[in-house]
Amino acid sequence: MCGILGEIRFDNSAVDLHRFGVALDRLQRRGPDAAAVWSIEPSVALGHRRLAILDLDPRSDQPFLDAVNENVLVYNGEIYNFAKLREELAALGHVFRTESDTEVLLAALLQWGTEALPRLNGMFAFAWWNIPQKRLLIARDRIGVKPLYFDFSSNQRIAFSSTLSPLIELRETESRLDTGALGAYLSALYLPGVSTAITGISQLAPGTYAWIDTDGFKSAAWWSAPVHRAKESASTERQVLAKLDSLLGEAVQRRLVSDVPVGTLLSGGVDSSLVAAYVQRSTGERSQTFTIGFKDKAHDESETARAVAKHLGTRHHEFIVGPNDLADLALNITDHFDEPFADASAIPTLLLAKLCRPNATVVLCGDGGDELFGGYQYYRRANAYGTAQRFPHWLRRASAQLAPHFGHLTGMALAGLRYSTIPDVFAFMRSASKFVDWTSLLRHPAESVSSHFSALSARCTESDPRRIGMMIDLLSYLPNDILVKGDRSTMAFSVEGRHPFLDVHVVEYALSLPTDQIFARSESKWILRSLMRNYIPEDICRLPKHGFTVPIREWFRGPLKSFVRDHLNSHTLRDDPLLHSGAVEKLISEHESHSNNHENLIWAMLVYRLWFTKNTGRLCQ
Repeated sequence: MCGILGEIRFDNSAVDLHRFGVALDRLQRRGPDAAAVWSIEPSVALGHRRLAILDLDPRSDQPFLDAVNENVLVYNGEIYNFAKLREELAALGHVFRTESDTEVLLAALLQWGTEALPRLNGMFAFAWWNIPQKRLLIARDRIGVKPLYFDFSSNQRIAFSSTLSPLIELRETESRLDTGALGAYLSALYLPGVSTAITGISQLAPGTYAWIDTDGFKSAAWWSAPVHRAKESASTERQVLAKLDSLLGEAVQRRLVSDVPVGTLLSGGVDSSLVAAYVQRSTGERSQTFTIGFKDKAHDESETARAVAKHLGTRHHEFIVGPNDLADLALNITDHFDEPFADASAIPTLLLAKLCRPNATVVLCGDGGDELFGGYQYYRRANAYGTAQRFPHWLRRASAQLAPHFGHLTGMALAGLRYSTIPDVFAFMRSASKFVDWTSLLRHPAESVSSHFSALSARCTESDPRRIGMMIDLLSYLPNDILVKGDRSTMAFSVEGRHPFLDVHVVEYALSLPTDQIFARSESKWILRSLMRNYIPEDICRLPKHGFTVPIREWFRGPLKSFVRDHLNSHTLRDDPLLHSGAVEKLISEHESHSNNHENLIWAMLVYRLWFTKNTGRLCQ
């Protein structure tokens, strides 16, 4: 796990190595163990910050050169099947001088080119520079666990990085906000798609590679979510459980390979409990588990995690935190997320990563289980909307107009009836605040979250609203919210997160299961819950679980009320390029008076302003 950075000037002008070094330092927490820059020609600089996980020998440091020094690789991530690939490549004549997966990855690229990508089982983002051909290949893993940003505005220059801020640093002129993307961020609470907060800087899409040279930027998808195969419906429940049990067990075992201490993030929920059970079974000894608890019992879930850990016999680390611990991190969120990101559960995730670091450098987690196995309740609600869309539009619209006269949940359900497509419904369900006049809030039109979701849903061959929702979340919410939260939170404290549910074999098997089988029972994620009962007693399985929640609703009406007002007022927003101060004031007043709940939207606006203020001087007004 590392941070990578590169700048290549195809017009042969020189890279400013001092500026490049300053930019590389912004990745220090992603790689505290080693840092290096490769630049034997003035127009090319490749940089790397290393968090040593496999083969701690300095010979595995990066940038990594091949034996004849004609190819250079900078790489972030882990290739879990590198040992098998190494054997195959050795049989083809490759000679290895390290024990690292980095050298195996470079050898695979030299042997097979982009055809190596489907052979890789792992999480990765990398850049491969071919010196004689003056050609760059960048690529990203299937689901987008590892980030990769790039700045390419002409055929004269490309810069790439693991995070956004180094690319802003490398620019010789001020950067301009992408107000359309930021408008979508305020709605979705994350930046959907490949857009970023800065015009001209994009993310490489998951499962995509790109060749860059003097002829330009040519990208292509090397993986896409497989189409559902109806033949899998012949599998019985017992066969499905047995197959998945085997695949998950193998996925966990692959992710235990490490030369540094490993642990498991245990929330007490189905997904993390299953991962902890497989880890304990694979190691045959007391593995480490970590959980966070809150003094406020309304948000505390440590009891369930404690019960799971006791049953499994792990060495359990439990950290009980108070509101001040969370608030301190909340106010400094932009120190760890160098772009606007408004999922408030990032706050306890950051704190848990910080508390894990003295005991483990690698942690396994349960991310991906909900998106693959139907864990979110709104999938089932979407099915009801699918049925409702058979009714005349005028009737649905009239019903939606009754929403303000009902309570929050009923009103929200009625309001959703005015939308005519499932992607529209999901965009509404995912929106930060359900009853906001966006045209009065934003100075410029926002990118359409619904249009983004529609493009993703087109990749789904099923018309079932539940499957469409799962596909949208797998391709948008998971990589752009859940995995961003996990990557930035763990990397903020030099910890590597690993995701067994996102193993390629698990993902492709889950996607092959019929939708009706995934939702065959009334309980959510019944397939995973059935597996969990093989390892965890029923009485523990029934204990309540409500996820990492943060009381920002109460904070904004109490202890952080003045902080919000200090950063979101008519004076500070006078020249803001995104927000109209009057509309912001109205939203805050409605929230404070309890007439409406805008906690998520206020948090999103606050994080944006904290980020914008921190970057003043590098951003155009």
